[in-house]
Amino acid sequence: MCGIAGTIYSSDYQQGIWVNTDDLFVLLDQIGNGSAPSSRLLDMAWKYKSNVNFIRYCKSAPEREKIKLLCDKIFTYSEKRKTELPLIDKSSSLDLYKAQVKEWECLVDAHWFFSNELDKTRYVIESLAELPSTDISDASLVLFRDITKIIHAIDNRLELRGRDSFGLSITLSSSHFNSEKIDGYHAETNREEVFYSQGKEAGTYSFVFKACNSIGGLGDNANEIKELIKGNELFLSLAKGGQVSSATIMGHTRWASVGEVSFGNTHPIGLIDSSVNEDASHVLSCLNGDIYNYKEIIADAKNTQVLSTDESICTSDCLAASAFLLGKKDVSIDTISQMAVDFIGSFAIAIQHSDTPEKLFLVKKGIQGLYLGFSYDGVLFASDVYGLVETCRYFVPVESDVALELSTSNLVSALDPQVSILNLQTDIFKNVTTDDLKITNITTRDIDKRGYTHFLEKEIYETKDIVERTLNSYLQPEKCVDQNSLHSAFNITPSQIPPFIIEKFKNREIKKVVITGMGTCYTAAVAISMYMRDALKAIIPDILVEPHVASEGSAFYVEPDMQDTLVIVIAQSGTTVDTNVYVQMAKERGACSLAIANKREGDVTFIVDGTSYIGEGRDIEVAVPSTKTYTAQVALGYIVSAYLACNIAETESDKQRLLQDIKSLRCLVGL
Repeated sequence: MCGIAGTIYSSDYQQGIWVNTDDLFVLLDQIGNGSAPSSRLLDMAWKYKSNVNFIRYCKSAPEREKIKLLCDKIFTYSEKRKTELPLIDKSSSLDLYKAQVKEWECLVDAHWFFSNELDKTRYVIESLAELPSTDISDASLVLFRDITKIIHAIDNRLELRGRDSFGLSITLSSSHFNSEKIDGYHAETNREEVFYSQGKEAGTYSFVFKACNSIGGLGDNANEIKELIKGNELFLSLAKGGQVSSATIMGHTRWASVGEVSFGNTHPIGLIDSSVNEDASHVLSCLNGDIYNYKEIIADAKNTQVLSTDESICTSDCLAASAFLLGKKDVSIDTISQMAVDFIGSFAIAIQHSDTPEKLFLVKKGIQGLYLGFSYDGVLFASDVYGLVETCRYFVPVESDVALELSTSNLVSALDPQVSILNLQTDIFKNVTTDDLKITNITTRDIDKRGYTHFLEKEIYETKDIVERTLNSYLQPEKCVDQNSLHSAFNITPSQIPPFIIEKFKNREIKKVVITGMGTCYTAAVAISMYMRDALKAIIPDILVEPHVASEGSAFYVEPDMQDTLVIVIAQSGTTVDTNVYVQMAKERGACSLAIANKREGDVTFIVDGTSYIGEGRDIEVAVPSTKTYTAQVALGYIVSAYLACNIAETESDKQRLLQDIKSLRCLVGL
């Protein structure tokens, strides 16, 4: 698995939405007396991330002091709300309890934004520029901030899916092009590259920074990248000197699947193209996924072009993406779209080209994750919502077989998200609108160690809490249960288990239930299947309930007609390709599908018919050993099993047995 992220920068940057800090104190007082919801404060916190406010925060010590006082006040309010939660009477209804939990979460998220994210970004910018933020121009501050966004998107986020290497490329367009500066620049071997092209009105510099190591910890590669940037005098002279009119930035983290772990295989992969213009152009590419026919693509390119990178140095299939563009004139979205036609595989590719330095091109084919994120002052892309949540409140999943470009000549934001996406099947462009935007329900708070030494330690201590919140989310208090209508014992919505699936069970149209996953998700599937088998077979004796390893399922357990099958996916990130391929193949053959997941907006949630989340869908597990997630997944799997059985139970003995099971589930936390 790999991760990609990127954004665009313009010296004529978008301001975003101005937030008056005094208004935040007024609003907080209203929240304290109950006349305003905490969600309004969270909304203002997201808006405060706009460039106009961030610049003010960096440049003004009094502003930072105000925000510190605000954080103290928010913390006091949130702690008060937290102590009140256990005192809420849940015996008659869960609605008040769940509403108050949401109010508390909004306060905690707002506090996290103001107390953690602002200074974390400011400190990184000051470290990279080796200047206090007060001495950095506004435009340069925004440029460094955009670079920091992509570093943070990879660091401890997208690299959770693989951290063998981290590469960052920054393509700058500048009218202050100086070939003498470049001639005097000496890059550190392998870890840095500089490409440049002289245009008619401006020059283009592309700086590539790379870190790789098979063994290491989360964050190690990002720290190396930051040190490389700090040591690059040529880059810093441009970035700090106000000499950059536009820039594109993209980052890549890799779990090696094709090619060894090496600097040569660290994306972005760059090639020089001297066949089109007198002044050599250059192309850089990042790949998430696999290009199966990459050797043929590279061989075809070598028939007419000379590769500036030796194949013995770069053995990654990503080389095919850069090689494909050699010799191409007028690189455009049409040129990029041809990749989806000629390349066989499942992939998302990001492209920078010196002939169009103001643009980032993206093409997607297959099931690899790709999302556009929108903030109030810009746009990002990432292979997972993890990579967007620090910056973007809104996002759009990018479908398969599409191509698009992000351009500094068409600056977009959540206020006007008009990115034009080309459907490669219909050859029709569709603009993203505000109606397409989804709101993310997770923040960087959900994927932070929060003071623990290791993620594993943190997650072990969170197990009891997540199981309790899962039970509170799905099981109604005992007083609410009508013994003549057992499904009233559950708080399950149509988006979690659609009514048509229940009807198929009632009509005995479901003959087989397959519970699937990979790794510990499969282990959870085995545990869930044992209870579900007992619960359902007592009512439908001939029903089959089987756990399948997802990678085996797509090879051995897919039937031509699966209309009598329910596939239940157990997932964590929701991006595991083997699992997603299996459930997609089953759906195409008529199967119903559900998911039990721990993270909202995972790829699998856009495939299945309904998704139930452990906790509130924000309980992300980072450590390799699964602790809290496994326990909560099994608990939720038992709840789903009991819910299905309760909807089809007819005899009194079945109902009494299920009532006892539900009572036992409520006691899980005390075990």
